[in-house]
Amino acid sequence: MLTALAYVSVRALGRSEEPLVVIFYFPLVGLVLTLPLVLLNPILPTGPELVLLVGVGLFTQLGQLGLTKGLMGLPAARATALSYVQVPLASLWGLWFFHDRPSPDSLLAALLVLAATVISLRSRPAAATDQ
Repeated sequence: MLTALAYVSVRALGRSEEPLVVIFYFPLVGLVLTLPLVLLNPILPTGPELVLLVGVGLFTQLGQLGLTKGLMGLPAARATALSYVQVPLASLWGLWFFHDRPSPDSLLAALLVLAATVISLRSRPAAATDQ
């Protein structure tokens, strides 16, 4: 539910704000919401962990930039349908980086997700009727 609210908010903000403004405020809100929890049990990362955290942060921001620009250019329902593709892509990343072979069930699920996404994007929205 909160993800849907975030997507609709990004779409609405896209009408009046630049993508970089939207991208700046999303992590800021996350920081404000999570900082009290972090302060309850602070754990400082080691050098290599800090490098990994910075890398994750940079790639997250790049992903958020792409998502924000996509949500600004498409209706929220169509744009978020594409977000389901991240599950099969995560399996590919797992295979590539960790040599983790997906199960036959996972491959079937990935094909179903990809097929549903293609069908969803190819279909035209129903015309609104006046009632």
